Amino acid sequence: MQMSEWDNRLFEFLNKGFTSEALDPIAVAISDPRMWWVTAFCVFCIGLILRKKKWLKTLLICSIALGAADATNTYLLRKSFHRLRPCHQREVTLRAASCGSQFGMPSNHAANGAAVVAAASFFLSRGAVFGVGILAFLVGWSRVYLGVHFPFDVLVGWAVGGIIGMGMARILLKLGTYLKSFR
Repeated sequence: MQMSEWDNRLFEFLNKGFTSEALDPIAVAISDPRMWWVTAFCVFCIGLILRKKKWLKTLLICSIALGAADATNTYLLRKSFHRLRPCHQREVTLRAASCGSQFGMPSNHAANGAAVVAAASFFLSRGAVFGVGILAFLVGWSRVYLGVHFPFDVLVGWAVGGIIGMGMARILLKLGTYLKSFR
């Protein structure tokens, strides 16, 4: 089975075969970018309340990693791949409010989630990283379920985001260590 055949079959299954009216609003909510802002705000508040610099540092580095992943996908990779979203090239069950931009490879939602998980893995406990990882996985699933991405778009997004998140965390940690040497 070729990759495109696998991608199409899995898309058809997740978008048309594995559906439920009860899942529709859940998938829309999970896919809403505001959910990440609410999560970040909660982490920030917990950090302030507990007076934990680690939480605030984690939030800052995760935010920078997310921004780097988002910019890389939007301004570099999508313009290179030129892969149309499924909702722009075929009839799909579109559950999202709109199809989105013309190109969807790689998924920004998936990349952003993976960047946060990868960067957070340097600071948070395994349980916390696992929880954020489940959330990132659900975001990726929701993009296919909603009909705006193929599964391979999401897989590439997770890979790109993971690499960028780990790289940004390492660079920023080394930069922080370097800057401390001047005190």
